[in-house]
Parts: sequence; C-alpha cells; structure tokens
Amino acid sequence: MVNAATATNFQDKIEAAFEEKFSQEAQAKDAIAALSLALSGIPESEFLTEYALAVSKVLDADYFAVARLNPYSNLVRTLRFVAHGELGENVIYSLDGTPCARAVDGKCCIITENVAQLFPRDQFLVEKNISSYAGVALTGKDGTPIGVVVAMTKHKQQRDIVVRQVLEFFKARIEDHIEQAEKFERIDWAITQSTNGIWDWDVVTGTTVISDGIETLLGFSKNKGPYDLAAIEKTIHKDDVERFKTALRAHLCSKEPFDLKIRMKHADGSYHWVLSRGEAIRDQDDKPIRMVGCFSDIHNYIDA
Repeated sequence: MVNAATATNFQDKIEAAFEEKFSQEAQAKDAIAALSLALSGIPESEFLTEYALAVSKVLDADYFAVARLNPYSNLVRTLRFVAHGELGENVIYSLDGTPCARAVDGKCCIITENVAQLFPRDQFLVEKNISSYAGVALTGKDGTPIGVVVAMTKHKQQRDIVVRQVLEFFKARIEDHIEQAEKFERIDWAITQSTNGIWDWDVVTGTTVISDGIETLLGFSKNKGPYDLAAIEKTIHKDDVERFKTALRAHLCSKEPFDLKIRMKHADGSYHWVLSRGEAIRDQDDKPIRMVGCFSDIHNYIDA
C-alpha cells in the first residue's frame, strides 16, 4: 500500500520532470532562433565552418563534427571537426563499434552519460574520456545515408532535448549543403573540359558518383554500364589499365597531370579510344580527398 507521503513525492517528481522538459523546449527554441539569425547571412562557401563553430559553442560540446560517410566501406571522414571551440584537423574513422553506427541506422542516437563504457571499441571515446554523445544521421535526397552530425561532451548531458532539437533542426540544410557543394564542384570542373562522362571519386571512403554520360559513351543502356571506379577500370584495355592506374597514383601522390589516352570496351565488345583526364580536390593539408575525372570520345580522331 502506498502512503500519502510516497504518493506526494512521486507526484512532485512527475511535475519536476514536466517542468524540466518544458524548460528544455524553451531553451531549444531560443537556441535555434539565435543560430538561425547568426547563420542567415553567412555565404554558402563558409556555411559549414561557421555552422560547426556556432553549434559547438551553443551546445557546449567538447567535440563537434560534421562527417561524410560511405555506407559500402563503413568509413567516415569529417568535413568539419571542432575541438574545444577551435576548428581542428579532419579525421577518418570506421563506423564499426561506434555510436555513429547506431545514429546512422536509427536516424538519431542520444546517450547522456557513460558512452565510452558502452562503446569500448571506440578509441576516440575512450581516449578522450567522453561521457555523452549525440548523433543525427544525414541522408541524401534518395534516402541513402550520406553522413552524420555529432556532438560530444566529457560531462553528463543535462540538455538532451536541446541538443537533439538543435541538431535535427539544421539537418536538412546540412544535407543540402553537402550534396550541392559536391555537385557544383563537379560542374565547375566539368565545364572547363570537353567531355562525354564524369566520375567523382571519394578517395578516402571509396564512394564513386558516375554520370549517365559514361554509359552513353560506352554504348550501354541506363543502369547497365559501369557503376563505380573499379567497374570502369574493368572496361579498360589490358594493355592500358596499368598506365591508367600509374597515372592516377602519380597525380594523387605528386600532382603529376592526369591526362592520357586509353582504350575502353564498348557494349558491343569493341574497344574505343577515349581521353581520360582528372583533377584531385585536396584538404587544408594538401592531401587528396576527392578526385573528379572525365572521359572524352576521341576514337574517330585516333582512327583518322
């Protein structure tokens, strides 16, 4: 039997919980309004950096990251990484054994304390003595996971509702920014080339975006041609494939021009001459993180 004192104490706890929730709801609205105002006039080229710094500060996060992932390789590379309020060097890590994997699978993952103990395989959490974790998955327009936004603290998270609402509010803009920035980088490079097909390779995670023009160039119907860089290499003539790989490595490692003529196998089994060119996109440390390449049909000129 529950006595009157116990019932009163229980009721007090319920009321306190509701008050805390409503308090956090109000805090979240204020934080979102302030962030929206601060980021509204930021040029798109600077948005991701300013977003990461501003949200990290508002959420009082010891570490904050916006990361790009490849669901096929399970590797992630940060596009922006903030440590203790300062923009830091980007990192690469595997989703295996991390709360980020749970965030990607479930769209969101909030752990208010002891996260390092729950994920002992995550060396970053263990080494940095992280207590709380909040991660929200980023998805492309086709619903495919493309990344994750993460906030981590060394202390117990007392404002989990605020953190979640802030991360989810800006989710769509981050998704659009990532996809549009990568698209425009491809277009900007491609318009300077005379080309029939474009490929965009994420050097770190292995993701490859292939334009429909490559299928057309090789005589394939839609979705029947090569779908990634490895499949493209399989269409290259056996006498040319090593030159292609060597030129690719030389460009990535020592910035040698990537510009060579090769033969690629057409859908009808014949080989056609194409001009293959490309250029790496590098990070702040001059390391290649992506490479955009193209193929141009020169078969008739070679045969002439």
